[in-house]
Amino acid sequence: DYTVKYQKDNLLSLELVTAKGWVAASQERHYYNLDLDREQALTLEDILGEDYVRICNESIDAQIREQVRTDEMKSYFGYGPDGEQDDEMGIEGFTTVSKDTKFYLNEEGNPVIVFDEYEIAPGYMGMPEFEIERG
Repeated sequence: DYTVKYQKDNLLSLELVTAKGWVAASQERHYYNLDLDREQALTLEDILGEDYVRICNESIDAQIREQVRTDEMKSYFGYGPDGEQDDEMGIEGFTTVSKDTKFYLNEEGNPVIVFDEYEIAPGYMGMPEFEIERG
């Protein structure tokens, strides 16, 4: 199945979902962000500029800290219940985004970073998403 996440002017952002079921069911999500005028894929750098790694990392870290401090049901690997980094469990959580980090554009045209289940948080958290507001 697919969902059009954003479509405005020459920009298109799609989410494709594949479901697998045999012994256990699972889902995979793929994101395609396109500049239709230039006929090429969009990157986080195209949207946020060359400092996109710092911008994303600071925003995601701040959002994780806030979620953990304000919602006792939220839990991320490498963060304690006070929102401070804590590697006591020995599980590395969020470290950084890269050119291969999954994202889509939301209705406001902001990139939303998507992590796979178990990538930075326990499975009950699903696929954590973080909106990066453009300044």
